[in-house]
Order: sequence, then structure tokens, then C-alpha cells
Amino acid sequence: MCCLHDYLATSRPAPPTSVNHLHPTPTSPQPRQSSPHLHKPCFAKLRIIEGTMKLLSSVLFILLILPACRSSTMQDTCRSIAAGYPSIGYDYCIRMFQTDKASAEATDARGLAAIAARIAEAKANTTAARVADLIAMEGDARRRDRLAVCAEVYSDAVDQLGQAAEELAQGAEGGADDAVTQLSAALDAPGTCEDAFGEADDTSPLAAEDAEFKKLATIALAVAASLTPPPPSTPIETKD
Repeated sequence: MCCLHDYLATSRPAPPTSVNHLHPTPTSPQPRQSSPHLHKPCFAKLRIIEGTMKLLSSVLFILLILPACRSSTMQDTCRSIAAGYPSIGYDYCIRMFQTDKASAEATDARGLAAIAARIAEAKANTTAARVADLIAMEGDARRRDRLAVCAEVYSDAVDQLGQAAEELAQGAEGGADDAVTQLSAALDAPGTCEDAFGEADDTSPLAAEDAEFKKLATIALAVAASLTPPPPSTPIETKD
């Protein structure tokens, strides 16, 4: 009996669904209630992110603009060099200064002149070392004599450029004039070296080194010379 009762209870059909249940009365959607407690932290985070992005943008702008300001002295100097010495050119001048990281920090022509003198001094040193190697390997006494001329003038150039760099770095009164004198003397080295071979109708083994040093020394001299006042003009006398 218990089993039959249970079976009848489970097999009894469900009561008919009312019309209202099958077709419920539509209701308008209820607007979502915003919780100020949930939105306030979101707005605060957004404002923090926005402020951080503005700060990063400002820092990035400063980082981008500062190198341009620092390098303007070097660029202006190289433009002047290119105008006065087209054979050297702007690009070569820039590449030369970029070999010394201090060029980016130079704020005036005096600093760049000292840097240029040091760069030329380093080149004179390497050229003097090459001359010494050539002399050691040369079996012809006459060519050794010609190389000896180059060794002497480049040894002098090393000293002259070192003194010029010191004068320019110290910035003492009259230092630029003294530096120009030293740089002018150093600039004679490549020509004297080439003449030692040219006068003997001999091919110079240092033609490339002489040409390179001449460019470097010319830039150093030109920048240093820009620091010296122009010579006073001589008044023209008129006859009565």
C-alpha cells in the first residue's frame, strides 16, 4: 500500500498553470542603484593614474628637450665650421665631437675648443706611435730620415695641443690667445711631414694620418680663434 500510494502521488498530473503565470504582466526594468561607496574609490584611482601619466609626460618631455639644448652649442659650432671649411663639413665635425662624451655637456665654445684640442692631441699621439713603428721596420736610411721629421713634428704637436687644452680649460685671461698660438704651431705638423716625402718624390706612408690630423687640428684652431677678439681695424689715412 505504501508503494502504491507513493506511485500515485508521483504520477498525479500537475495542476494547470494559470494564464497569469503563463503570461506574466510585464514590469518595467528597475534602474540599478549606484553605490557611492563603490564609485568613490574608482574615481580616486582614476585621478591618481591621470596625475601619474601627466607627471610621466612632463618628465619625458624634459628628458627629450634637455639633450637638444645641451647639444645646441656643438651644433652651432659645427655649422660655423662647415661654413668656413666646406672640406670638413658639418657631419664630420659632429662625429668628431661625439667621440668625447663631454661634448654633450659643453655649454660654450671655450669648452668645445678644449675638447677639440684633446681630441687632436690623442690623434697626434697615435700618429707619433705609428711613425715610431714605421721607423723600426724601415730598412732604407733615407726613408728613416723622412720619418724622423714626422716623428719630431708630431712629438711637438702632442705638447702644443696639451698646452692649448690646458689654457682653454683654465679660462684665464689671454689663455685663448696662447691656445691659438699653440694650435697654429701644431697644425703645421701634417704639412711638414708630407713635405719631407714630397720633396724627395717619395710616397708618404702617413698621408691618411696627416689628412685626418689636419682636420682635427683645424677644428680646434677655428673654435679657439672664435674666442679671441678680432684685431683692431687700422684707420685709413686720407691725404689733404
